[in-house]
Amino acid sequence: MNMAEIPPARTDNLYKFLATAGLVLYLGAMFEHSYRIDALAQQISQATVQVTELQEDTKAFQNTIMWLQEVSPRPISVQMIVDSLSERVRRNRTRTVARIDMLLRIERRDRLADEQFYLTTFLCFVISALGFWFWYTRVQKYQDLSVKRQGSIDDFDSAKPRGRP
Repeated sequence: MNMAEIPPARTDNLYKFLATAGLVLYLGAMFEHSYRIDALAQQISQATVQVTELQEDTKAFQNTIMWLQEVSPRPISVQMIVDSLSERVRRNRTRTVARIDMLLRIERRDRLADEQFYLTTFLCFVISALGFWFWYTRVQKYQDLSVKRQGSIDDFDSAKPRGRP
């Protein structure tokens, strides 16, 4: 077999694959980003509700402590109640700080997710654009010229008078 008999490699399917794969990956990135935003929004709303509840509990405990300190002449049982409530206030503040820290981590993850989304969509666009460009410049343009030439030959053949040599 000589080199003239080997058919050229069919790369048009590869270029079409790149073009469509870029578009499919872009759509996948859009859906994944939408899902991630919904999940982060749900986490943020849950953490916000928890922080609000903890802050309300802390205020209630502080008000109770202040009331007990004003009303009572400090018997031992009242002092134990005040100490217990003070400990609860400290725990609630610690939990509140932990929830706020969690919100900050969620916000950082959200920013990172946005950066990943922008990078992914850019790469998908580049892959798709390269696929379409290679497909058009290396395959489709020449197929169009071939069809155009074939059409002009058919037009020339149909313009010849039939019956006369």
